Amino acid sequence: MKIAIVYDIVYPWIKGGGSKRYWEIAKRLADRGHDVHLYGMKLWGGEHIFIKEGVYLHGICKPYELYTPAGRRYIKHSIYFAYKLLYSLLKADFDIIDCGGTSEPPWFSVKIVSLIKMKPMVINWYEVWGDYWYTYLGKIGGFIAKTIEKITTKFPTFIISNSKNTEKRLIEIGVDKRKSKVIYNGLDIELIKSIQPAKKKFDVVFVGRLINYKQVDVVIEYIKVIKKDFKDVTCCIIGDGPEKNNLIYLSEKLDLTENIVFCGRIERDEDVWSIMKSSKVFIYPLTKEGTPFTLLEANACGVPVIGIKHRLSGVEELITDGLNGFLLERPNAELVSEKTILLLKDHTLRKKMSEEAIKFAQNFDWDNKIDEIEEIYFKLTNKSNS
Repeated sequence: MKIAIVYDIVYPWIKGGGSKRYWEIAKRLADRGHDVHLYGMKLWGGEHIFIKEGVYLHGICKPYELYTPAGRRYIKHSIYFAYKLLYSLLKADFDIIDCGGTSEPPWFSVKIVSLIKMKPMVINWYEVWGDYWYTYLGKIGGFIAKTIEKITTKFPTFIISNSKNTEKRLIEIGVDKRKSKVIYNGLDIELIKSIQPAKKKFDVVFVGRLINYKQVDVVIEYIKVIKKDFKDVTCCIIGDGPEKNNLIYLSEKLDLTENIVFCGRIERDEDVWSIMKSSKVFIYPLTKEGTPFTLLEANACGVPVIGIKHRLSGVEELITDGLNGFLLERPNAELVSEKTILLLKDHTLRKKMSEEAIKFAQNFDWDNKIDEIEEIYFKLTNKSNS
């Protein structure tokens, strides 16, 4: 099967949940003998098209800044990518086209190509924002974006949601459940098992891009509260982004320079997992993400997660309170501090939750997820798995 995958951010040049999900899917489909082409920004040197781990990478435009100084995605850049994408896809021929994100302008290009070439279109839908668009873009921009979000639900032949929460919200705005399926992010369980813990140990770890909506500043504020009762608490923040300097300044302002280490961007996943394995607690602040990779990876590394419910998030699908972590009803520094200190001091509890976390993560092996995705592709293209 010849498969086109569309996502402007290409892993590992830019690390994010969406880019990682698509890269893991692409290379595993290629391993199964499919002809896989991934279209994104040209983030690499050399040729515009080259093969990496069996996947054809197409750099269809020069790289651009993703976020404004205010932390919002540049819409004009996404429209630019959509324009370049339309031209690229019209020149090619595929059995199926898969694109992902949250009501992205490139989806219009994919829909046009899907109609012209009469090929099925799949969307990996990560989040449904609804009224949150008003917060993100203001009254007029929010109204337009919310309307577009609803319109684009009619584009795909089939929708893959990364959480039950996302699928539920899609159904609420008119998606036919028969044309939708939840497929969570996956893990390379055996590879993670083989990783040894880093020599340097931390009490708390956070992994993610340092951008506004990740709310890493909240993690820093939590550490300040934890320090009141656990003065030697240590925290490792892994990731890079436009908020890095602001976050470093905040840690200095709160007198946490001896407690918090900013590790920056770490290239190899194996090195990130090694640090996770040498940490005791993973704190995930309130965000609007579907099902964050890092929560699953932390659990696979045996690290309990402290997360917070949010109506736009699938976090509560990944944390069973008191089993593989603690799930809080609301963002509250005192509650987070209490649960973190409990795990840091109670070694028996932490060991038990660590074992449960590893057990829970076994449900997310990538091979099983690819089986599900491949089955959808075969059905939509009327091809057989033979």
